[in-house]
Amino acid sequence: MTGSSTKQAGAPRWSALQRWTLGVTSMAAFMAGMDALVVTTALPTIHADLGAATSALSWTVVAYALGFAAVVLAGVALGDRFGRRGVFLTGLALFTLGSAGCALSPNVGLLIATRAIQGVGGGLAVPLSLVLISEVFPPQQRARAIGIWGAITGMAVAVAPLAGGAIVSGLAWRWIFWVNVPIGVAVLAAGLTRLARSPKVSARIDGASLQPHRGGDRVSGLDWREPVRGTDRRADRSAAR
Repeated sequence: MTGSSTKQAGAPRWSALQRWTLGVTSMAAFMAGMDALVVTTALPTIHADLGAATSALSWTVVAYALGFAAVVLAGVALGDRFGRRGVFLTGLALFTLGSAGCALSPNVGLLIATRAIQGVGGGLAVPLSLVLISEVFPPQQRARAIGIWGAITGMAVAVAPLAGGAIVSGLAWRWIFWVNVPIGVAVLAAGLTRLARSPKVSARIDGASLQPHRGGDRVSGLDWREPVRGTDRRADRSAAR
């Protein structure tokens, strides 16, 4: 009994900043992960509605993946240069605008272009969501927070086909994109008001900052096993509150 009480007393409660940061970043990563797969269930309906060729339909999936991959490594470096919070919110805004563009697309060409915009937004938001978590959680709490983020993000892979099929069957294929808009706006508003401002820690972006190191542990100089530069002191103060 005494050991259990001591263990509970020794585990500091998460601050409001930590909870909001984990919630906002996890929701952004969940939406980005879900949209990588959700469109696959709607391809037959899109084909019938837009009269698109099969080869063109495949690009609605590939364009998102290409947009995401094009900026995922540069995202953290851009965050270092221009501020991590700002670049994360920019990525989230691009993803939300891209979702609206997909829903409004009158032809498959515009759908492919807006899917690429979605991918770029997701590619900026997802890696920076991990950095923002590392900024506000001290090392002793960081593993648990990243584990929760990973569980929520991984859930998108399982939910996407089911959600996509239900939306297409019950409403229309455009709603798989429309649903992102109010959620994205709400998450963006929460991010603007609840996330802490991040310092700019790098004066320039070079080729070395875009290379993964040590088997993926580092992206743009960030090691998930080490404190984020200049942020541990702020994280400790947040945990203390």
